[in-house]
Amino acid sequence: MPSLTGVLETSLYVDDLDRASRFYEETFGLRRIEGDDRFRAYSVGGRSVLLLFKRGASNRVAELPEGKLGP
Repeated sequence: MPSLTGVLETSLYVDDLDRASRFYEETFGLRRIEGDDRFRAYSVGGRSVLLLFKRGASNRVAELPEGKLGP
């Protein structure tokens, strides 16, 4: 059986994006690397990323330099 060597992304859906963002920035010192009015992406160390999505706001595609983030 292959062994797990890491987690690339963790996605959380939140009701209050600004409040959740402040929590992760102030409590854990995470650095925002991308975001808009419906999502935020944070570097968690190494190649891991924490994604926060505003609940109910994922009905359109977000265009990013690296590609598209689906609805």
